[in-house]
Amino acid sequence: MAFRVLGTIIFSLDTGVYVAALLTTGAGPATLVVFSAMLIRGMYEHGKRELVDRDHWPLAVTGAKLLFGPAVTAALTLMLGTLFSPDSLFGAALKPSVAGQHPVWGSVAVL
Repeated sequence: MAFRVLGTIIFSLDTGVYVAALLTTGAGPATLVVFSAMLIRGMYEHGKRELVDRDHWPLAVTGAKLLFGPAVTAALTLMLGTLFSPDSLFGAALKPSVAGQHPVWGSVAVL
């Protein structure tokens, strides 16, 4: 969910997705969302760099690039989610009013 502007600047829209995951699902699932999304994006960029651009990096550099960014961002998400528990504030708003009914938040049913 990031794209280049003017060739060198990377504009990213993924922060909103990570915050929404943290607010609605909690620290653990949000951490998995953050790590997996960033890892998939990194693997895509690695494949593009290796196959399309023919720019080969050493294995240690590739491994560090693939794992460092997602791991740091996931650790930060886990830390903030554990310290502040923002999902507990929003979780009360998602509780169903009728037993057996899925909670509704806005116009989206949360399963």
